[in-house]
Amino acid sequence: MPRKTKTKSGDSMTSAHLPLCRALEAIREERKTKERSLPARLRSRARWAKLRAAHRKQNPLCCNPLGIHSEGVVVPASDSHHIVAIHDNPARAYDINNIAPLCALCHSHIERLERKGVDTSIYFNSTR
Repeated sequence: MPRKTKTKSGDSMTSAHLPLCRALEAIREERKTKERSLPARLRSRARWAKLRAAHRKQNPLCCNPLGIHSEGVVVPASDSHHIVAIHDNPARAYDINNIAPLCALCHSHIERLERKGVDTSIYFNSTR
């Protein structure tokens, strides 16, 4: 008959459950310790939050790089997009000239093109 055991939380369980619980704990620990990607680490910093907020204050409207919005239609920017991706050039992660204000629609289209391998920097002002 399986023996009863106490868990860390004080719950009792049978010894038959222990291997499964240990495996789940190992998976959770691996997820916690797994290193996040460089872009995720940079975007989680306070420096990025401040830069993004300042950029959004200066550029509150979508720059409409793909011409999706009709002429004269004003759409507020909801996202800040790195023109040159962080993984391509980490040194430009906090470069305000490497950020474009986009609405969610434009951002999703730009990111879809990037996933297909298209160099989307051509859609943005060349002075950036």
